[in-house]
Amino acid sequence: MKQFVAENAAEMFDDATGGSSGTPMVFKVDRDTQIAREASLMWANSLAGWRPGDRIAMLWGSDRDVSTSLKNLRLTLRWQIENYRWFNAFDMGAEKMARFHDTMRRFRPHLIVAYAGSVFTFARYLRDSGIKPGYPSSAIVSSAEVLAPEMRELVEDVFGIRVFDRYGNREAGAIAAECSTHSGLHVNESDFIVEIDSSDPFRVPGNVLITYLRNFAMPLIRYDTGDSARFGSCEPCSCSRATPRLAPVTGRESDNIRTASGAIIHGEFFTHLLYGTGCVREFQFVQESLMSYRLLLAGSRRMPGEMKEDLRRRILDAVGRDCALAIEMVEKIPALPSGKRKFTLSRLR
Repeated sequence: MKQFVAENAAEMFDDATGGSSGTPMVFKVDRDTQIAREASLMWANSLAGWRPGDRIAMLWGSDRDVSTSLKNLRLTLRWQIENYRWFNAFDMGAEKMARFHDTMRRFRPHLIVAYAGSVFTFARYLRDSGIKPGYPSSAIVSSAEVLAPEMRELVEDVFGIRVFDRYGNREAGAIAAECSTHSGLHVNESDFIVEIDSSDPFRVPGNVLITYLRNFAMPLIRYDTGDSARFGSCEPCSCSRATPRLAPVTGRESDNIRTASGAIIHGEFFTHLLYGTGCVREFQFVQESLMSYRLLLAGSRRMPGEMKEDLRRRILDAVGRDCALAIEMVEKIPALPSGKRKFTLSRLR
């Protein structure tokens, strides 16, 4: 899931993100929509056992969310009052993860909300360091990426607590979430009509189409999320909720990037760099080695020189100023043998 926090929810604002084709899009969002989106996250967290006032550790990566929450005094005060703490998933080297652990040990969160790949990376670090964390006390909520079974198994083994999968996006909020039975993701019917574009949506996966019922500033009608899923069992869930359920959602994939300095950069970092660049239709960031990288850009028109240089500077600031970076304009992004495309691809083994 892509979570966004408005600095002034009383105003209408533009929410720039990537559409299903990779093309940046701008969404008009009003105050009521922002309230509904935050309420949807509370609903999803409550399925994992969260209650108002519980402490939440956000292992997240949105520049808007993490940096703004740390720099804006009003938001910092809000997160303190609401018992949130932010941990930057875009910067997860061993030293940073050691500090994450120390801070979480003292903060004692009830809930960790994280990218699937980030909490998996953190769990591997803790396991390899021989650390058995005494947190969180309630659950871990995984979002924004595909939670593979082996990832869930390792995270639950390291933390000794259940993982609850959640599906959503920045455009609208929490679309579906797991309950305590872990037998599919309950659709948030208060906010969404969810369709699967498939000839047999209970057996054959298809694109997830959403109609968002809470945004009167810019309604989303049968909006193609770009993700693929199918509906789960037709049988009632044993938790007594009657809402339809999604089987695990298959979204776009991305690799983490490991730099020569030992830092681990989440793949979403590069997605956020390219928000709002209207000349880019889709992209792929490729790590050839610890010191060599390629950024492939497919677009309808040529990228301005100053924009390209700004991208180069920001990427090299992250991976290392001494690294080689080639920025290449291509007709289309190549698919993997599986037919899937990755936003980031690391050739390190």
